[in-house]
Amino acid sequence: MKVLTVDEVAKFLGIHRLTVYEKARKGEIPAVRVGRNWRFLKEELEGWLKKNIGKNKGAWKHSRRELKTHKPKQSRNSDPLLKVMGSCRSSGDLTNEIDNEIYD
Repeated sequence: MKVLTVDEVAKFLGIHRLTVYEKARKGEIPAVRVGRNWRFLKEELEGWLKKNIGKNKGAWKHSRRELKTHKPKQSRNSDPLLKVMGSCRSSGDLTNEIDNEIYD
């Protein structure tokens, strides 16, 4: 039975030590508080990892398609900068075109 400290758990799991404190405090990882210190059994952590693998995908739980739907759709013609840049290709006078778009 191997007992680990917060720093050892952080290294073992590959996360920041403050994240270990937060997860232990919330009861998200198996831990015990001894006085002011947190302690972890390596075997319990390994079992917890095996049991929870693939269950919590965190930021990746949304598909790319779902994330894209949250962005407001904007057509190329409604973006003022793209409109000015497109019109400047023919005239070649970027400053005047920007002034016209902003101040008219």
